[in-house]
Amino acid sequence: MDPVTHAALNPTPSCCRQLELDAALAHIMPPLLNKYFYCNSGSEAVDNAVKIARAATGRDCIIAFDGGFHGRSIGAMALTSSKVIYRQHFGPLMPGVHVAPYPYCLHCKVMGEKGRAGYHVAPYMPPFDSPDNRVCCNAPQEAL
Repeated sequence: MDPVTHAALNPTPSCCRQLELDAALAHIMPPLLNKYFYCNSGSEAVDNAVKIARAATGRDCIIAFDGGFHGRSIGAMALTSSKVIYRQHFGPLMPGVHVAPYPYCLHCKVMGEKGRAGYHVAPYMPPFDSPDNRVCCNAPQEAL
C-alpha cells in the first residue's frame, strides 16, 4: 500500500478504523481512484467538491439548483437557496454562483404539446409506469 498522508487527524481509536477503511476501499475502488477525503459534515464535502470542480475545470462559476440546501459553511451557503434565513446577514457570499430553476418534467411544455404532460402515476412509486413515459425530452430549459 502507498504511504498514507493524514492532515489534522488526531490519534484516536477512530484513526485505526480509518486506516482499515482505506485498505478496504483500495480493494474495491478502480486503481485511479486511490485518494480519499473524509469529511466531518456534508457542508465540508460540498465546499471541497466546489474546490475540486474549480481545479479540474479551471472555471470559477458554479451552477446550483433553486431550492437546494447544501450546508451552512460560507461556501455551501452561497449554493443554498432553500430558505432566506440560511443566508441572510452572512454576506458577501462566495462569488460566481448562479442559481438555476430545477427542470420539472411534470410541467414540460414540449411533452404537453405531444399530449403527454405529467406522469400517469407518481414517479418512482408503485405501480411503476412504463419507463417510456418518464424519459426526459431534453427540451431547452425555457420549455420546462
